[in-house]
Amino acid sequence: MKNFELNQKVLWHTEDFDGTVDQMAVITEVQEDHCIATTADGVNLWVDEDTEEEFRIIDGEE
Repeated sequence: MKNFELNQKVLWHTEDFDGTVDQMAVITEVQEDHCIATTADGVNLWVDEDTEEEFRIIDGEE
C-alpha cells in the first residue's frame, strides 16, 4: 500500500456509469491495512490495497 500520511491531500479519481469523478480529500485516519480520506463535504472514502490506485497524493512524493 502507498505510504499515506495523516492530513495528506489526495485526489480521488475513479470512473462510474456517469463518467469520471475527481474529488479532493484529506487523509483523516491511517491504519495498518487501510486509510480513510475525507472530502470537504464530509464523505469518507475507504482506501486499501484494492482502492489505492484511485488515489493520487497531491502534496508530496508518491
